Amino acid sequence: MQDKKSHFISVSDFMSMDFITVKVEDSLIQVIKKILQMDLDSAIVMDSNFVEDIPVGIIKLKDILRTIIENNAKVPISTLDKVVASDVMSKPLIYAFLNQPIWDVLDLMYSKKVSILPVIDNHDKIQGVVRMNSILKNLSEL
Repeated sequence: MQDKKSHFISVSDFMSMDFITVKVEDSLIQVIKKILQMDLDSAIVMDSNFVEDIPVGIIKLKDILRTIIENNAKVPISTLDKVVASDVMSKPLIYAFLNQPIWDVLDLMYSKKVSILPVIDNHDKIQGVVRMNSILKNLSEL
């Protein structure tokens, strides 16, 4: 039986174009609306304080729910339009490179306990995302 690691499989083989971006200054309400409108569970947070927008974090519905639950006594839900994406996002951003071996990406995701990673090129431009469940599903079919 041949070792699957002996085959070079790139993260780009598992990449999805189903992702959205939000800006660091977007309100939590804007982020929630955009995530739900696209029927996703996360958004990549972009900072436009540079020549070009660069990815700086990721915000998942789980992060938003945690923020609401933990701050409910201090921050009423009606004031969520004053909370911005940069207050809730996970940072620093962990990402995969476009031609990175999928086995390295799986190791990274497992060690960092993340289920989604943006995939960037050599110019820090997002090319897509890779999700743990998608990788595992596709690998099981090899």
